[in-house]
Amino acid sequence: NYLNIEGESNTLHNGLVRIDVAGAGNGNDSIIIANSYIGDIKIGGSANLPGIGIICKGTIGKENNDIMIRNNHFVDIFNMSVSVPTAAILISAGSERISIIKNHMFQTTAYPPLTRQSASIYFVHTIRGHQINENFLGGSDTSCIGTPYIISGSAQFCGIYFDLSMSGSANEINNNCISNITYTFSNTISTTFYPLVGVKIAGDAPVSIGAFGNGNIIGSKTSARRLI
Repeated sequence: NYLNIEGESNTLHNGLVRIDVAGAGNGNDSIIIANSYIGDIKIGGSANLPGIGIICKGTIGKENNDIMIRNNHFVDIFNMSVSVPTAAILISAGSERISIIKNHMFQTTAYPPLTRQSASIYFVHTIRGHQINENFLGGSDTSCIGTPYIISGSAQFCGIYFDLSMSGSANEINNNCISNITYTFSNTISTTFYPLVGVKIAGDAPVSIGAFGNGNIIGSKTSARRLI
């Protein structure tokens, strides 16, 4: 609670916060990361930005369960290596029942070009029972306000990306806001490629999106040109 976590790293599976595999017994369970700044070094440091804010990577049979990531500010996390996407939160294999609630992801400095498919909240080959609710991506301050979140490059960027192929309890994506983002896309090879995607679902795992009146906002309900 109430931490200031700063750093610079874009190496393989190395986030500013890493919830790792367990050596023995159960996984790393019932962890809460809340009310914290997670992002680039504010004073000093180099021009490099961090590539991953929080990574959770467990082991099948010793899963990391019941992780809560709530009410944090993820600031200027945007840097990718050859083999790793950039993500504020990256949830990988061996992770179950991860709750990502009321976090804010925004930009205060220029970003390098996007060269690999990435997402702000990225789930890949995980298990089930995740909740992604009431998060904000975009702008230069909390709640997607301020100047636009500016991206350039030649790869796809998703607000929330699920790549799951697991049965079981549904994953929930509700009441998130992805807004105030401008992407200057430089790939002219394909005319059918979608460079900026709000929510992308791959695989065949059950996912509930905006159910029971809990819709997500992609862009804006009241203002034009909030995603460009």
